[in-house]
Amino acid sequence: MGAIRYHIPRSECIERLAAESVGRLCFIDHGYPLAFPVNYRLVDPRRADRIVFRTSSTALLARYEGPSSLEVDQISPHSRAAWSVVVRGRLRHARGEPDLPVER
Repeated sequence: MGAIRYHIPRSECIERLAAESVGRLCFIDHGYPLAFPVNYRLVDPRRADRIVFRTSSTALLARYEGPSSLEVDQISPHSRAAWSVVVRGRLRHARGEPDLPVER
């Protein structure tokens, strides 16, 4: 039996992104795709146009700027159900910006 697939409406995607805090950040490094587990936060869940990550200044992730994607998902083996939200955009440094959310 094949998987049933459907697109989640944008508003539901934003709700799911806001409800979670861990995802996989993906980008290309030296011609190869990489995926890193990261903690993230939406700057403004109503608009969901900015997502922030905190990382060490020496990490590969801290040195990268450019196209990237974030995948957030939830898998339930018991009910055999799953969902994924993939967000695409540009990763850039945001050090010292006054509108970044404070650490909880």
